[in-house]
Amino acid sequence: MLPQPEPRKSTRISKPPSYLKDFVCKSSRAAHLSTSHWCNLVHFSALPPSQQQNILHLDHLHEPSSYNEAALSPQWVQAVQVELDALKANNTWSEVALPPEKKAISSKWVYKVKLKADGSLERYKACLVIKGNTH
Repeated sequence: MLPQPEPRKSTRISKPPSYLKDFVCKSSRAAHLSTSHWCNLVHFSALPPSQQQNILHLDHLHEPSSYNEAALSPQWVQAVQVELDALKANNTWSEVALPPEKKAISSKWVYKVKLKADGSLERYKACLVIKGNTH
Protein backbone atom coordinates (compact mmCIF):
# COMPACT_ATOMS: atom_id res chain seq x y z
CA MET A 1 0.00 0.00 0.00
CA LEU A 2 1.32 3.45 -0.92
CA PRO A 3 1.84 6.02 1.85
CA GLN A 4 -0.76 8.80 1.98
CA PRO A 5 0.57 12.23 0.91
CA GLU A 6 0.53 15.04 3.47
CA PRO A 7 -2.54 17.27 3.14
CA ARG A 8 -1.83 20.60 1.49
CA LYS A 9 -1.91 23.60 3.82
CA SER A 10 -3.59 26.75 2.60
CA THR A 11 -1.42 29.79 1.98
CA ARG A 12 -4.40 32.11 2.15
CA ILE A 13 -4.17 34.83 4.79
CA SER A 14 -6.96 34.44 7.33
CA LYS A 15 -8.80 37.54 8.48
CA PRO A 16 -11.94 38.10 10.56
CA PRO A 17 -15.27 38.49 8.76
CA SER A 18 -16.29 42.06 7.88
CA TYR A 19 -19.21 42.03 10.34
CA LEU A 20 -16.63 41.92 13.15
CA LYS A 21 -14.81 45.04 11.98
CA ASP A 22 -16.15 47.04 14.93
CA PHE A 23 -14.78 44.56 17.48
CA VAL A 24 -11.32 43.96 18.83
CA CYS A 25 -10.81 40.35 17.80
CA LYS A 26 -8.37 37.83 19.16
CA SER A 27 -5.77 36.92 16.57
CA SER A 28 -2.50 35.03 16.52
CA ARG A 29 -0.65 38.36 16.48
CA ALA A 30 -2.52 39.44 19.60
CA ALA A 31 -1.90 36.17 21.44
CA HIS A 32 0.39 37.97 23.87
CA LEU A 33 -2.65 39.80 25.31
CA SER A 34 -3.73 37.77 28.29
CA THR A 35 -6.76 39.80 29.32
CA SER A 36 -10.07 38.03 29.71
CA HIS A 37 -12.41 38.26 26.79
CA TRP A 38 -16.12 37.68 26.21
CA CYS A 39 -17.16 35.05 23.64
CA ASN A 40 -13.47 34.86 22.61
CA LEU A 41 -13.99 38.01 20.53
CA VAL A 42 -13.84 41.15 22.64
CA HIS A 43 -10.96 42.04 24.93
CA PHE A 44 -12.25 43.89 27.97
CA SER A 45 -9.09 45.98 28.17
CA ALA A 46 -9.86 47.47 24.75
CA LEU A 47 -13.26 48.78 25.91
CA PRO A 48 -13.95 52.01 27.78
CA PRO A 49 -14.54 51.51 31.53
CA SER A 50 -18.27 52.33 31.24
CA GLN A 51 -18.76 49.55 28.68
CA GLN A 52 -16.73 47.16 30.82
CA GLN A 53 -19.16 47.84 33.69
CA ASN A 54 -22.18 47.27 31.44
CA ILE A 55 -20.85 43.90 30.27
CA LEU A 56 -20.11 42.79 33.81
CA HIS A 57 -23.63 43.91 34.80
CA LEU A 58 -25.16 41.75 32.03
CA ASP A 59 -23.60 38.60 33.44
CA HIS A 60 -26.22 38.40 36.19
CA LEU A 61 -29.23 39.07 33.94
CA HIS A 62 -30.90 35.75 33.27
CA GLU A 63 -33.67 34.92 30.82
CA PRO A 64 -35.85 32.07 32.12
CA SER A 65 -36.54 29.11 29.87
CA SER A 66 -39.89 28.14 31.41
CA TYR A 67 -42.87 29.72 33.14
CA ASN A 68 -42.07 27.85 36.36
CA GLU A 69 -38.61 29.40 36.39
CA ALA A 70 -39.96 32.88 35.62
CA ALA A 71 -42.61 32.60 38.34
CA LEU A 72 -39.84 32.59 40.96
CA SER A 73 -38.74 36.13 40.08
CA PRO A 74 -40.89 39.22 40.80
CA GLN A 75 -39.62 41.16 37.77
CA TRP A 76 -40.59 38.32 35.39
CA VAL A 77 -44.00 37.90 37.08
CA GLN A 78 -44.58 41.62 36.49
CA ALA A 79 -43.47 41.28 32.84
CA VAL A 80 -45.97 38.44 32.34
CA GLN A 81 -48.74 40.55 33.86
CA VAL A 82 -47.88 43.51 31.60
CA GLU A 83 -48.10 41.21 28.55
CA LEU A 84 -51.44 39.72 29.66
CA ASP A 85 -52.84 43.22 30.29
CA ALA A 86 -51.72 44.32 26.81
CA LEU A 87 -53.31 41.26 25.18
CA LYS A 88 -56.60 41.95 26.99
CA ALA A 89 -56.52 45.69 26.16
CA ASN A 90 -55.96 44.90 22.46
CA ASN A 91 -58.81 42.34 22.37
CA THR A 92 -56.32 39.81 21.03
CA TRP A 93 -58.62 36.86 21.60
CA SER A 94 -61.99 35.88 22.97
CA GLU A 95 -62.81 32.76 24.92
CA VAL A 96 -64.99 30.31 23.01
CA ALA A 97 -65.98 26.66 23.35
CA LEU A 98 -63.71 24.28 21.48
CA PRO A 99 -65.44 22.23 18.74
CA PRO A 100 -65.78 18.51 19.50
CA GLU A 101 -62.68 16.39 18.91
CA LYS A 102 -60.47 19.47 18.45
CA LYS A 103 -57.50 20.42 20.60
CA ALA A 104 -56.41 23.94 21.44
CA ILE A 105 -53.14 25.19 19.95
CA SER A 106 -50.50 25.24 22.63
CA SER A 107 -48.56 28.33 23.63
CA LYS A 108 -45.29 29.18 25.29
CA TRP A 109 -43.88 32.13 27.21
CA VAL A 110 -40.69 33.66 25.82
CA TYR A 111 -38.60 35.91 28.07
CA LYS A 112 -36.12 38.57 26.96
CA VAL A 113 -34.05 41.17 28.77
CA LYS A 114 -34.31 44.40 26.77
CA LEU A 115 -31.34 46.77 26.89
CA LYS A 116 -30.94 50.44 26.03
CA ALA A 117 -28.46 51.55 23.36
CA ASP A 118 -25.84 52.18 26.06
CA GLY A 119 -26.19 48.59 27.31
CA SER A 120 -28.09 49.40 30.50
CA LEU A 121 -31.27 47.57 31.47
CA GLU A 122 -34.44 48.89 29.83
CA ARG A 123 -37.00 46.28 30.92
CA TYR A 124 -37.91 42.63 31.28
CA LYS A 125 -40.11 41.51 28.39
CA ALA A 126 -42.42 38.49 28.44
CA CYS A 127 -44.18 37.43 25.27
CA LEU A 128 -46.87 34.77 24.90
CA VAL A 129 -46.36 32.97 21.58
CA ILE A 130 -48.46 30.33 19.88
CA LYS A 131 -46.73 27.10 18.98
CA GLY A 132 -48.06 26.88 15.44
CA ASN A 133 -46.26 23.62 14.66
CA THR A 134 -48.43 21.59 17.04
CA HIS A 135 -51.43 19.56 15.85
